[in-house]
Amino acid sequence: MGRNCISSLAKWSYFVLPQSVGEYYKKTADQMLRVVFETLWETRQLAQNAHVDPEAAVFLYLEATLKTHMQMEVFIERGFIEHPGIFPKLTRHLFESTVSKDSFDALKARFDALVTETNENKRKIDQLYTRLNALEGHGGGGGGDDDDDAAGVLSKNQRKKARKAAARAAAKDEE
Repeated sequence: MGRNCISSLAKWSYFVLPQSVGEYYKKTADQMLRVVFETLWETRQLAQNAHVDPEAAVFLYLEATLKTHMQMEVFIERGFIEHPGIFPKLTRHLFESTVSKDSFDALKARFDALVTETNENKRKIDQLYTRLNALEGHGGGGGGDDDDDAAGVLSKNQRKKARKAAARAAAKDEE
């Protein structure tokens, strides 16, 4: 039974506690764990003065042990979080640590704007690469005819200028 109790408590702490536990979260977790240990401590108090009456000592120790196990079973059955001593503390923590709807909406709008901006920048970079590949792919030394320009054939000077412009644009985007 002890191993099950510990594993249940570990599962509970895994789901309740965030990965980076701040001071506030430590305090909240300490309060919840304190409830568990204080509840178990109170049930063992039946045997506090068992040494006074040696005839009843065995009975008192046994009764306290059984009540402690029963109390631990209640914690396990309710998954620790739903225990009447812990649930109000968890509810208070959730109430205090929630973000207002206005703040959440503002953060979400800003995030969506950044995603849109990032996607637009990716699209522009892809267009630059496509254009650069198209310019480099049409080699051949056209002579400047209108027909050659219409077909996308550029002179050596024009290709060189296009590469420099693409390199500048890429360097500007990296900044």
